[in-house]
Amino acid sequence: MGQKSARGKASAPHMRRVPRRIHFLGIHGRLVGSLAMALKRLGAEVSGTDSVAFPPMPALLKSAGIQVASTPHERNLPERVDVVVTGSLVRRGDRELEAAMDRGIPVWNTAAFLQQYFLRETENFVVTGTKGKTSTTAMLLWILQSVGKTPDFLLGGQIRGGRERLTLSGKPMMVLEGDEYPCGVGDPLPKFLRYHPRHVGVTSLQHDHLEVYPSPESYREAFVHLVHQVPRTGSLTLNADDEGAMSLVGLTPTPVTTVGFSRSAATVRITKYRETSSGTKFHVANVAFELLLPGRMHARNAAIAAVMARHAGVSLKQSSLALKEFPGVEGRLDPVGHEEGLPIYTDEAYHPLALRATLEAVRGRHPKQRLVLLFEPRYTSGEDGPWKQTLPESIAGNADVVIAAPPVELRWLPRPFSISGFCRRLRALGTEAHRVKGVSAMESAVRRLCRPGDVVVISFSMIRGEETAAVVEALKEALRETSAHQKKRKPRG
Repeated sequence: MGQKSARGKASAPHMRRVPRRIHFLGIHGRLVGSLAMALKRLGAEVSGTDSVAFPPMPALLKSAGIQVASTPHERNLPERVDVVVTGSLVRRGDRELEAAMDRGIPVWNTAAFLQQYFLRETENFVVTGTKGKTSTTAMLLWILQSVGKTPDFLLGGQIRGGRERLTLSGKPMMVLEGDEYPCGVGDPLPKFLRYHPRHVGVTSLQHDHLEVYPSPESYREAFVHLVHQVPRTGSLTLNADDEGAMSLVGLTPTPVTTVGFSRSAATVRITKYRETSSGTKFHVANVAFELLLPGRMHARNAAIAAVMARHAGVSLKQSSLALKEFPGVEGRLDPVGHEEGLPIYTDEAYHPLALRATLEAVRGRHPKQRLVLLFEPRYTSGEDGPWKQTLPESIAGNADVVIAAPPVELRWLPRPFSISGFCRRLRALGTEAHRVKGVSAMESAVRRLCRPGDVVVISFSMIRGEETAAVVEALKEALRETSAHQKKRKPRG
């Protein structure tokens, strides 16, 4: 018989007794909110607080029947609560955190909570990397579900048409997106070091989270620690086209497979790649694959997922059949103008590596059209950081026009990132660039600068849900108005 967990529900033998009454701080975070909903499904009494409404979590929590307070206060902390779980951005001084500590209530961060109660005895497949980890994790999960394996999972994003980002049903296998960001207050470990990995895939490794990792060496060190956690009976799957990922080869006795386009570095090669009107076609180790998604990045992600799935007993042919129907992940090249026949995409990419891959994918699908990027930089580390050069370099050559708003930063910077300087550097690289005072000013800018036939990529912070929707509508209206005006002026034959 399994143990009894929240509200007496039976759980699998490897699941430890889960606390019944749980209060979450920073509940609108993707991982935190997903954990709250998963535990409610297990029967836990769940409540939470968050002063920032990160979409889409507020709506999801409301639909799950979870009450969320919008202002931190001691009275939000239930009188009877077993544990408090914190998000990675919660800090000492938070009124509810301080009250919980004063009352002697156990405080966990999300990753440590998962480790303690769910991950110690499961076979864990962890996909990580600077970019590509969400899509690759989703592809791996999709493959395993398609052949009937139905593991539990943790996704940073959501598969299009899906309903959940995290399930905790007690399955012996779990697929996790591995985040290198620190666990949170009092726990500086990267989250993925708490996931007990047996199989690890690394999609890329290039300096990120500059506010946490001041140098490329410190960033890479987190991944080195992860690799050292994988047993020799496990596996390591690396992107052969990424120098950072390949630097992890040979550090431990764990078997390594390298996957990519590289003739010299890949032990499993991607060949015969080509763009199609509906996506991409390519071969992985002589097995034909077809995706509904554009770009070499998606082909590589699919190949990494398929190779990892072999360690769960799934053949490349089975993976190929499964991925034919993979719909993609929300927030990754979402086609928001397709109903009107307008090539408008929204995407969450902000890191130079991810932004380059995203724009290359769009350029590959629309090679003859002008590409316009509406961009709000994020987490740049200011004028003293490396993105001063690498960000414009990742955009130039792919985007023809850039309209840029001031950046979103996680902390105060003595020398903030200069949008004027960013635009000057883009112009020097041959890309037309315009700055606006804020995302709200994008509406008038797109009416003035966009024209029929343009392909538009919108990359704003995820907190800009309403603003993004407004810009999309303004853009649709502007393109329709311009198109109608052009048709009206066109002489009849």
